[in-house]
Amino acid sequence: MTNETNMVPNIEILDKAIAIIEKHPENWNQMFWHCGTVHCIAGHVELILNKLPPNTKVWENSPNTYEIARLALGISTEDADTLFDKNNTLKNLKEYRTLLAEKGHIN
Repeated sequence: MTNETNMVPNIEILDKAIAIIEKHPENWNQMFWHCGTVHCIAGHVELILNKLPPNTKVWENSPNTYEIARLALGISTEDADTLFDKNNTLKNLKEYRTLLAEKGHIN
């Protein structure tokens, strides 16, 4: 089990995911980890880790997408729940990125 109190956010990966979403908004939908060629922020992190392009077709959700992305980003479960929420807008993601960079946490 990861000690969540000693986690350091990986802003570099988060910045890459946000940049991909900005460049390819047609491949982003916060409602799905992966659904065809659309992915949420956690799904994009997983694609980055696997060195896959944003238009990669993934029809089945990895049962571990949440945990893979959370650990790669170096964030707590509480912060992951906030960052990965299905109702987040791009503006929300950028605001959370700023909080993670400045404070080390969202909540």
